[in-house]
Amino acid sequence: MISSLFTKARNLIYQVLYGMDKMLKRKAEIIILCYHSIASDDWKYSVSEEVFIQQIVYLSENFNLISLEDISHYLLGKKNITKPCAVITFDDGYKNLLSIRNVIKKYNIKPAFFILSESLSVDFKELGTSMKFLNSSDVNILCNEGWILGCHSATHPDFWNLKPSEIAREVRKSKENLESKLKRKVHFFAYPKGRYTPAVLKEVENAGYLLAFSMDDAKIDLSSNVFTLPRIGVDKTHTLKQFKATISPSVILFRSLVKRTPLFRFI
Repeated sequence: MISSLFTKARNLIYQVLYGMDKMLKRKAEIIILCYHSIASDDWKYSVSEEVFIQQIVYLSENFNLISLEDISHYLLGKKNITKPCAVITFDDGYKNLLSIRNVIKKYNIKPAFFILSESLSVDFKELGTSMKFLNSSDVNILCNEGWILGCHSATHPDFWNLKPSEIAREVRKSKENLESKLKRKVHFFAYPKGRYTPAVLKEVENAGYLLAFSMDDAKIDLSSNVFTLPRIGVDKTHTLKQFKATISPSVILFRSLVKRTPLFRFI
């Protein structure tokens, strides 16, 4: 009951803030979206293909859809980008991503997908689902079509509870294993559930990643820490109306403020 009331209050606040942004013609300059599964099932982090297409159509009409390589070059001072812009990313590497290849091609998107190097050893309880992962052949198909490969750790543990001896396996060794197995360079890392610690950040930097991605709420600009770049999570709760509001600059700012309070679990 309390959770439902908070959700309704959240949605109302989002719509008011989005309405202000719309009236003032404000858009977030750079957004990075985080999806997981594209499927019509009951998992919270699944988005149906129909809803996904609606969101992509909206993004293509309102944002310049760019790649993580574009963001990397921009943040490292190597090129400019046309704003407002958006990047599409997928975490975990589920096999159902193959179902949206035609959509990705149609809208000329170069998404990034972050996969696990030891998918057979994954903690499915921590993951929250037992869906099938992409295999090596699938990964190569996507990469050959312009998708950008990233690492999402070895086994998807809770990075807040990693022992010092486990950090290297989940960060450095996972990168090395993917590069060896797939014969492709891996420059990007996404923290499972967006969680990290100072020790994890240090290992990510030392491992040679160019950028790493969290689930923090903040705007992205040239002053952003390239190892904690924020993303906006998209899941089953996002109708198109709610999606539009969630990626508006005032809502992003609101979430960054609320995140410092116990109320964050409701937004």
